[in-house]
Amino acid sequence: ENVYQWTLYILNRYGNHPAFYRTDNYGLFYIYDSYQINTDDWRAVLLPNGKKRQPIQALYIGLLLKQTDCEQLLYSGFDGAYTYFAADRFTEGSTMSNWINIKNKCNSIQFIPSVGPGYIDVRVRPWNSETFRHRSNGSYYINMFQMGKRCLSSDDSILTITSFNEWHEGTQIEPSVKMFDPLNNFTYKHYHHGPFTYISLTRQLIFSTTATHSVF
Repeated sequence: ENVYQWTLYILNRYGNHPAFYRTDNYGLFYIYDSYQINTDDWRAVLLPNGKKRQPIQALYIGLLLKQTDCEQLLYSGFDGAYTYFAADRFTEGSTMSNWINIKNKCNSIQFIPSVGPGYIDVRVRPWNSETFRHRSNGSYYINMFQMGKRCLSSDDSILTITSFNEWHEGTQIEPSVKMFDPLNNFTYKHYHHGPFTYISLTRQLIFSTTATHSVF
């Protein structure tokens, strides 16, 4: 029930702000780790009596970990499924080679692949070096973006980017310069084409993917 109340609050408080994302006048709400709440509990909130709550204008996007999660998310009342993780092969959902198959299974809700420039979180999870994904001077990002592009089938298809500034997991595309952090004995590396490398690359990838766009 808190989800419903907070949705109303967010829509009423921030819904008219130009930075608040809407599609067809519906606000998008991405819910991380949605699987940690029972499907029947989600359904009671999102689909009471088997129907969407009215007049609330919100679309709820749940986290997809397995290829079979779409059916569960649909039953729970979610409108879409996103993969979140920027590390290819970390989960079935974040494995690029699975995306077309997942998209076909998610024909009743929207499948939203998440793409990222790379991944390294050993600064906060020293044991997790197996999940390291090298940026390869932008090639990893380009490949992931292009794989996600193959899942776009209509004007309302969506890709999400993980992330703008999640520095501790090394997925940031935010402008950056090389810096040594003495507190954590960690060096942030410079981007291969300067501080704005991944902002510029993101712009290029969006322009090559969408027929219409806003200049930013």
